Amino acid sequence: MGFWNELVNMPTWTMVKMWFKFWGTMALAYLGVLLCGLVVAMFIAAILAVFAIGAVSSAIANR
Repeated sequence: MGFWNELVNMPTWTMVKMWFKFWGTMALAYLGVLLCGLVVAMFIAAILAVFAIGAVSSAIANR
């Protein structure tokens, strides 16, 4: 029960700060992963688009 008493006696601002630090870190990590995923997806889409344009243009040229 000592842990709970310490938690209750802890200043509210410290708890709030810890809470925001935790969730802020989680949010930043999530956004970072999301951003990296978006960049990778755009990169792959660009490569596929280049290949598709090349295939279409060669098909038109060969026709």
